[in-house]
Amino acid sequence: MDILPAGLTNYLLCNCSENSVCSDPVLREAIYYAIDAQSIVNGVANGMGIVTHDGSNATLQDYNTAWNEEDNYYNYNLETAKKKLEEAGYADGKLTLTLYCESGDLYTNISTLVQAFLNQLGINVNIEPYEIHNACLIMLLTVNPGSAGMLFRF
Repeated sequence: MDILPAGLTNYLLCNCSENSVCSDPVLREAIYYAIDAQSIVNGVANGMGIVTHDGSNATLQDYNTAWNEEDNYYNYNLETAKKKLEEAGYADGKLTLTLYCESGDLYTNISTLVQAFLNQLGINVNIEPYEIHNACLIMLLTVNPGSAGMLFRF
């Protein structure tokens, strides 16, 4: 098991460019509701992590604990995810996305869990690991590489 720095936050970013299916906010909501972030923490980090809903985490000095009380997050709810997917026009689940992630066991394991969660909706996810040589630790969920908008973090 990898022990990660306390300040590390992993994000799921979507390509929101005009020609991407992920430009549809309802589809993005379906994706977010389908991902059980706590299960990712439990499964990949042996429970040694905190689900956060913003750009920082509770171990950082400027973290605002009032954020923990807000109820406007995409908590795991498979039934809501299915309804949102139908609303977005993908009730049959005929959708394939590509999840780009940094190569390495940690990110591949996270990506595999995301793939499994989205597969419950009938969304196929191809995982494309890539080598990275800087401090950028992100995963990008997209149909076509391009501009991304930060939407969900885990």
